Amino acid sequence: MNYVDTINDYAIYEFSKKVCKENGYCYPTFGAFLNPEENPIAGHEECSMETFEELARWCEKN
Repeated sequence: MNYVDTINDYAIYEFSKKVCKENGYCYPTFGAFLNPEENPIAGHEECSMETFEELARWCEKN
């Protein structure tokens, strides 16, 4: 996963193709983590969406 940005205390990561395939996500997928560990885990995110813009709006509202 690649760190992208932090919005409203949510750390946003872009999931890799491999992570998406292994966990049944569409590629690309972006995930918001409230308290990410050093290596955030797919499936433990607060929210995930297919575009950064949609997820950024979600983070700003929550």
